[in-house]
Amino acid sequence: MTKLSNISGGRQHKLKCHDVYFDEVKLGLKTFEVRKNDRFFQCGDSIILERYVWKKTGWTKDLNSKPISRVIGPVLQGGQFGLETGYCAFSLFKSEDWEG
Repeated sequence: MTKLSNISGGRQHKLKCHDVYFDEVKLGLKTFEVRKNDRFFQCGDSIILERYVWKKTGWTKDLNSKPISRVIGPVLQGGQFGLETGYCAFSLFKSEDWEG
């Protein structure tokens, strides 16, 4: 796999993740995220995904699940290609596939 360079300052973002999508990221089936861009996500930043499950009382953090760490790849800003302004889409890489 091609190694990518860390382009930004490498900030870290802790994010809640729906259990179904969390499991798909963990298995390597989901390699992207679409998020409200209220954190100014940049290529080279890292994210920590925490698994959340739906219970009668609402969304609850799954305390039995270990968080997943990923590095953000190229970021598509909203306002183009059908992505709403204020949102972004970005690719996810395992840290071993990322050269920082």
